[in-house]
This record gives sequence, C-alpha cells and structure tokens, in this order.
Amino acid sequence: MSRRGKKTRSPTPVYQRSEKRNQNPKFGDDFIPFEIDDDDFRTGEDIPRKRKHEEIERKDFEQNESERRPRLARYEDGTFTTPWMRNMSTSVPENSARFFHDEVEAFTRYISPTPAEDELRKLIVKEIEFHAKKLWSDATAQAFGSLATGLYLPTGDIDVVIETVFVSSLSKTATQSALMRLANTLRSAGLAQRRKIQVIAARVPIVKFNSVHGGIPIDISINQTNGVKTIATIKKYLDHFPALRSLILVVKAYLNQRGMNEVYKGGLGSYSIICLVISFLQMHPKVRLGEIDPSENLGVLLVEFFELYGFFFNYNAVGISINKGGSYFLKKQRGWLDLAKPWLLSIIDPTDESICFD
Repeated sequence: MSRRGKKTRSPTPVYQRSEKRNQNPKFGDDFIPFEIDDDDFRTGEDIPRKRKHEEIERKDFEQNESERRPRLARYEDGTFTTPWMRNMSTSVPENSARFFHDEVEAFTRYISPTPAEDELRKLIVKEIEFHAKKLWSDATAQAFGSLATGLYLPTGDIDVVIETVFVSSLSKTATQSALMRLANTLRSAGLAQRRKIQVIAARVPIVKFNSVHGGIPIDISINQTNGVKTIATIKKYLDHFPALRSLILVVKAYLNQRGMNEVYKGGLGSYSIICLVISFLQMHPKVRLGEIDPSENLGVLLVEFFELYGFFFNYNAVGISINKGGSYFLKKQRGWLDLAKPWLLSIIDPTDESICFD
C-alpha cells in the first residue's frame, strides 16, 4: 500500500524486445499448461524468513564507514569486488535488469575455459588412449559430455569412453574385468594423483580418478557410446539458442557451489541441466512468441528459470520433452508416474529413439 492508501502494482520483469515477432505461433497438440491448485501455491507468507530479534542494539545500525565497506559491491575507485565484474562498466546502469544481464555475460566470460585449459583436457584424453592401446590395439578414447560441448566448469570432470571390439559390452563382468586391467595400467603409468584409482561397479561401470595434471576428475567407461550421441544434439541447440550457454554455465556453477550437481547424491547431472534450460527457453511464452531476444535478457530469464523449477513446476504430474520444439506431457498417461516417488523429475532423452510419444 502506498502512503495515500492506494494499491501499488508489483514490478514486472523488464525485457529487451526482439525486433522480430512471430505473429502466428504454433503450439503442438501435446502442449499442456500448468495447473496449480490453491493448496499447492506458495505465498510469501509460506516462505521461511530470518528470525526477527526483539531487541537489536543500536550499535548494529551505527557502524562506521570502515566497517561497512567490505559489504559494498564496489571499491573506492568504483570497480566491482567480484572478479568477473572487473571489466564491466562502472557507470550507473539504466535499469537493474540490464545490469544483471551484463553481469551474467561477464560471469560467462570469466568462467569459460581458456584455450590452455581446453588443450590440457584434450591432452589427457590422448594420454588415456595411448595407454589403452597397450591393452587393446584397436582402442580409441573419445571425450563426451561437457568437454565435448564446451559447457564445463574449471573444476568439471572429463567423461571418456573407450571403444574396442576386444571387450564385450553385453557382459558386465567382462567390462569390470577390463576396467580393472585399465586401472592397473593407468596407475603404473602414474596418471592418477597419489596413484589412487577406483573401479566403480555401478549400473555403468567406470574407472574414476583425479589426473596428475591439475587434479581434474576423470571418469572412463568402455563401449558406452550413448553419451557420444548427445554431442551433436546439444551443439544443435546451442546454435539455435545463443543464450543457452550462459544460462547453463550459471546454473551449473550455482548447483556446484551447493553440492547439488552429483546425481548419486540426489542432485542434477550436466545433461539434465542442459535439458531443463532448453525446455525453459522453448516453453517461455515471450521467447516462443518472438517478443524478446533471449540473448538480450539473460538476467531476467535466469530469475524466471529458478522461479519455474523452484516454485511453479508440477513435478508430480508433468514431464519434459525437448523434441519437436518442446512440450510437456502427463506422466500418468505415459506410465512414467512412480506413486512411491511422484516428485521425480521426468525428462525424455532426445537421443533415445526407442521413446516415441506421438
């Protein structure tokens, strides 16, 4: 309420309008709008707030300038305190949305791999292939995942798959035995920090270790080529949505800082994050109608991404598909609803040809 008793409207996101606008948007027959029940909607009163202390000493409000200075966003010379903002303009921004957009771009440039980092990781892959050939003459090592798409963080791991006809991919026992031989070879060659290498007997067995070159985590599998198939698909979406890369890197960094990026701990893997961001851009009304250019509205879109998947997305009922322009589907109708865990995130793998929801 304003001072005169009139209701004031809440601020709406400030978008930079796109020059092109699609006057005849086409939505698929499987487009499903969200339906949020009153019982499921969270109001501001439901969100936990910091505890209010009944007695607050006045000295907390009377801190001198020297005590407050570390909390400021700028130094005395006008430069920013965060490293990725050092090359940003120190002039007053025209609005907060534009300033946030500029910061997302600055963070993307800061967190992106340098040519030296990229070459080092490629060298590690070649080194693994060299030692794998000692065991299997036809062995080839190929990187997939974030290294192949350029969407990795400085601390991100390297996913490598070794292909060879001398190891049967149909036998899990044979694969684990081959990985044990590979682990012993890499350990003897001194490729792992402190010569510590593990063979993880998961659904997809892998060799796991940290490289002596910078301590980069390495995951190696044998004849598991599913990850290689996703490279071309992800690159296609990166070309279609230039804003995709910045949003993915910021979300990955956010989850990584909070330990929410490990799948075995209940977090989100890199591939799932990519699919979520793609779906978000595909299904965003203003992006879909061509009213805004995502590349000019990174800050607002980032906030709306967290709003969608943090508050409004109906995980119990809805699944995600990024095929054919993007759509949602009802998990119950497709037989994907787990009554014991209805909240599980459901995403159709865009490279899985065995799944066809027409």
